[in-house]
Amino acid sequence: MIVGSASTMIEAALIIQLPYDVEKRIAPIAQFNSSPFILAAARGLPVESVQALIAYAKANPAALNFASSGTGSSGHLAGELLKHSAGIDMTHVPYKGIGPGLVDLMGGRIQVLFGSTTAVMPHVNSGKIRALAVSSLQRAKTLPALPALAETLPGYEVITWWGMLGPDGIPAPVIVALNGEINQILLLPEMRKIVGADGAEIANGSPEQFRQVITKGLASVRDMVAKTGIKLH
Repeated sequence: MIVGSASTMIEAALIIQLPYDVEKRIAPIAQFNSSPFILAAARGLPVESVQALIAYAKANPAALNFASSGTGSSGHLAGELLKHSAGIDMTHVPYKGIGPGLVDLMGGRIQVLFGSTTAVMPHVNSGKIRALAVSSLQRAKTLPALPALAETLPGYEVITWWGMLGPDGIPAPVIVALNGEINQILLLPEMRKIVGADGAEIANGSPEQFRQVITKGLASVRDMVAKTGIKLH
């Protein structure tokens, strides 16, 4: 059993060349949560909205750098999809983790990045960087003041999740039992408070619903790669 994320599946299925189909070799057990990314900008960048960012990028070709936690990361894919959807140019700067990227964003050496709510919002709340939007189709319940990128770029969506996965072949009754126990824990008020504090939403679904989330996510990434032509290796 492992606790994995959307990035775990992207790496296993699309980046690391495994000799087997990872989707067929894993058994989704329970999805813990789902969460959008935050599109954040440096305070020195004269934009306060997605529309303004797009206009700035078009007026200043190749002037923007966007950080991610590494090539092929969800933040990298989100930035490339923004470029493609908005018809703008930005230079990708991969870091070894989002922390160094945030440091350079706060220092003005990087202009924008996509990061998790947990990583980004403390610096937004302290006034060191500016949050422009969330990467989900709708506004996040935990951050209702932030617009969704899809409000400007219809259909734009890049989300992440965490959940429990196991190897294929686990007896179905065991999966169902584990799923039920995990979902009961997730519904506890203290768990809802912890998950909500990170800007995420409780999933509380069945193993089959979790598999559908994984399948849809990987299909979306493959489509994104085909559209943008980015290299994940």
